[in-house]
Amino acid sequence: MKRGPAWKIVSFFLRHEKNNYEGLKSLRYRYMSLFEPVFIALSLGSSLIVQSQLYQNGMLYQLLLFLSLQMLIILIINFLKPSRLVDKSFFLYIFTMMSFFTATGVNQYRAYLWIFLCVLVSALLYRIRKTAIVYLLLAGNIVFINRYAVFQALSMGKLSLDLNSIGFYTMLTSFLTGASVSVIVNNLEKSFAKLYKLKKTLENRNSKLSREQEVARHYRNALMGNELKFKTIVEYAFDGITILDKNGNNKFISNSTENITGYSSEEFSEGAMNLDRIHPDDLQRVIENFRNITEGRIDKSTIYYRYLHKDGEWRNLEVTVTDLLNNPGIEGILFIYRDVTRHIQAEQRARYFEFYDQLTGLPNLLMFSEKISEEIERSAARKRSFAVMCLGLNSFKDINGQFGTSFGDILLKQIGSRLKSNFRGDDFVSRMMGDKFLILFSDMKSEDDVIAIVQKTMGSFETPFWVEQRDIAVSVSIGISVYPHDGTLKDELIKNSEAALFLCKENRDRKYAMFNKNQNEDLINRIQIEKEIYQAIEDKTFTVYYQPKVDLDGNLVGAEALIRWFHRERGMVSPGQFIPISERNRSIIEIGKIVMEKTYSQIREWIDSGLEPVEISINVAPMQFSDRGFIDYIDELQNRYDIDPDLIEFEITETGIMENEKKTTEIMHLLIERGYSISIDDFGTGYSSLNKLKDYPVTTLKIDKSFIDPLPDNASSNIVKTIIELAHFLQYRVVAEGVEKEEQHLLLATLQCDMIQGYFFHKPMPSTHFVKLMKKPASAL
Repeated sequence: MKRGPAWKIVSFFLRHEKNNYEGLKSLRYRYMSLFEPVFIALSLGSSLIVQSQLYQNGMLYQLLLFLSLQMLIILIINFLKPSRLVDKSFFLYIFTMMSFFTATGVNQYRAYLWIFLCVLVSALLYRIRKTAIVYLLLAGNIVFINRYAVFQALSMGKLSLDLNSIGFYTMLTSFLTGASVSVIVNNLEKSFAKLYKLKKTLENRNSKLSREQEVARHYRNALMGNELKFKTIVEYAFDGITILDKNGNNKFISNSTENITGYSSEEFSEGAMNLDRIHPDDLQRVIENFRNITEGRIDKSTIYYRYLHKDGEWRNLEVTVTDLLNNPGIEGILFIYRDVTRHIQAEQRARYFEFYDQLTGLPNLLMFSEKISEEIERSAARKRSFAVMCLGLNSFKDINGQFGTSFGDILLKQIGSRLKSNFRGDDFVSRMMGDKFLILFSDMKSEDDVIAIVQKTMGSFETPFWVEQRDIAVSVSIGISVYPHDGTLKDELIKNSEAALFLCKENRDRKYAMFNKNQNEDLINRIQIEKEIYQAIEDKTFTVYYQPKVDLDGNLVGAEALIRWFHRERGMVSPGQFIPISERNRSIIEIGKIVMEKTYSQIREWIDSGLEPVEISINVAPMQFSDRGFIDYIDELQNRYDIDPDLIEFEITETGIMENEKKTTEIMHLLIERGYSISIDDFGTGYSSLNKLKDYPVTTLKIDKSFIDPLPDNASSNIVKTIIELAHFLQYRVVAEGVEKEEQHLLLATLQCDMIQGYFFHKPMPSTHFVKLMKKPASAL
């Protein structure tokens, strides 16, 4: 069976309908507009041809019938209400052809049957939404009707229009014979292939676009979230944030700026950079920094300046300035403010504590050293000299001991204030330590200048100090070193001035001393020991040894607690080296406390371990007796360790009693009342009268080693015999110290000395060895 053009078109659409239903489903909406001009042209052309031929042939009845049918067709079309123009034009064409057949009398039942079937099928397909097939079938019907109807009209000779003259005949013939159908179909296939490819491309692009839109949505949400976070951080940050344009006008001000400056955003923005609120001393530096930013010389900086807070106080601000003029999101200069007032105040306090004496408010030794370094550099460049004065107060420790440390602190404050007010502005006064002050005098041209400053210093102490309703006269000793003659280094100059002071104090007739290199070595050693004594007290490196006391048979009956100092560099330092120095600088008081505390603690340890301790003698320096806190400290130790007072004996030298006889006697009575024993050490070397000896509340006499050494010399023997008889007469016990020979021991036994102490029996020993001695039975000693 031969298939015509209509079938080819239908099969083409069916094939594509099967392969890509989704694409063809939208064909009506995308591509049917191509058929609209064809349908309209065919409808109008056919109608005009039919009307023209009927009129020319005088077939007025048929023309009237034709026009009536056309009106009826229009009414039917309006009744059917097709949705698109192509639908309207198609129905118009179909009914035009039907009207033509009716008007011209062409009675071909096949044409009517074909039209009826096409309309019926089209209606069914249209009903079930197979829109594309409907149009294809109708398109085939159009081809058939045109071909049949026009040829019928031509064969009847009723068309006199020379269609060939306008080329219409050839075109119409070609179209109606189906000669170009294959070409049309091929073109349609290519078009649909391109459309399919385009569809796929669009789908891919749509998919890619969807992904990109999703990513964009994600970033947009993230950006919005970050923006919200940024706003929240800015609003709740402690740091103030402002943005200025290049002219210094505010573009943005955070709320936290008010917390820092005290001004609201409105008040803050009124003054642009608010230059009038910047401290005058800092203003030029701030303006210069801003200019460097705006002119591109720097892109970021941190500056510190003072800003006038709304409460009227100056606040220290740390401001980080960043050039963001080229940043499209900012287009300004970013200022981040931070109030560092407390931080700077803390630094100033820390610097004050580091470089200033807390009692007097004067610079301390550390700051004085830095000042000397600066002066050395300056004087070396100018080839000039300067002097370092070390000033020490005479008898200040006695004042402190008599009136108390708080009294002494007030006095030191007044001295520091007077020294500072009496010297030039470029002279530098500082407190070294204790009762020593250091003063730097610049531009010393000659020795006369040095003598002049000494006299001026002495004059500062001519007027007594008024402390707690008392006039306190203070004398001073002065040591001086001169740059560069006495040293070119800061530590060297300070050390040499101190050495000169030490030399001055040893010679009470001198008021000041210049540094002398010839006396330097021994003096420097003593000064160094003095410093190390203070360090040893602080580090608690002193320890206690015990030298046993025995009876005439050699049995252990007691011991003397002796201070020992083991230096990490010097080794064991002899008490003869540091005791006189410690007595001179009054550090003997602290050393005495160390001996007492360690002795009490050791006795408690022996008792707790089950040992039966013996009486321990503790040496007390004369200035300890004059210390107001001496008895209180003993009571404190007694409460802490709960020691039987019978186990403690305090020793004081005969010369020590004579230094302050009244005060010392009072303290001795207080000790006796508490149950302690008292021994007079080094008896026979002092100048106490025998008449006064009976009035002292003592229990023991210790014969000085200077009387024991010559024994058994007759003269010394008679003196020792007299002391022992006198002590027994006064009911005192007698201890001979420094016994190193057997003949000395035998003579003392003959003289009925109660106890013997010396190297002949035992040397001083640490507590671990003394414990072993206590554990031995009496017969084994």
